[in-house]
Amino acid sequence: MRLANNNLLIGLPESVVDNVERLCEFKMFKQNDLVTTREEETKNFFFTVSGTYSVETIINEDQDLRYADLRENEFFGEMSAIDGLPRSADVRCRTPGEIAELKHTDFERLLATEPQLTLRLLKLFTARLRQTNQRLEDFSTTTPTARVIQQLVRLVRSSSLNPGQWLISPSPKHDEIAAWTGTSKSFVSSILGQLMHDGIIIRRNRDLIILDLYSLKNLSNN
Repeated sequence: MRLANNNLLIGLPESVVDNVERLCEFKMFKQNDLVTTREEETKNFFFTVSGTYSVETIINEDQDLRYADLRENEFFGEMSAIDGLPRSADVRCRTPGEIAELKHTDFERLLATEPQLTLRLLKLFTARLRQTNQRLEDFSTTTPTARVIQQLVRLVRSSSLNPGQWLISPSPKHDEIAAWTGTSKSFVSSILGQLMHDGIIIRRNRDLIILDLYSLKNLSNN
């Protein structure tokens, strides 16, 4: 079954998962396709089968705000499916993938008849809400510079080819860092330029090599 490992459905009786699959319409999306848009008045619910997706909104011509990244076996659209109000954000396909769309009437029926699914949805929704609250707190208590550097620190990984070396691979696009940190592409470029000037990072091919991880982490706390 294509939805058996979905975070919302995993572990539920096979008959329940099979019923959900039969009710869904499966659709393919290409990179940069919009799955749903902000203020759209559709109310259906979505399961991610494959691919990656971003939940975002446009602030102005030069600035987007990224709320979350979704991978396979996740879900979205629960807010509009429950309260019937327009979508609160865009969902954009980042790497080609497949989505299973469930009509909101079928979604409501499932919640009414499958208490295990309803409880799991509440737990997962609460976890997302806590993450959002933490992000709002971070935005209110940290500077834009610190947010950019904190995002870089989150992306740092140990090199599998050169033990002891730290890197970000591949180097993230400036607009994606800006969307996650509530800044602009030009602001991110200026921060990266300063880090290179200070000898903390260098660019090598498609990667960012971290020359001074201690200083980078220290800057993220200022």
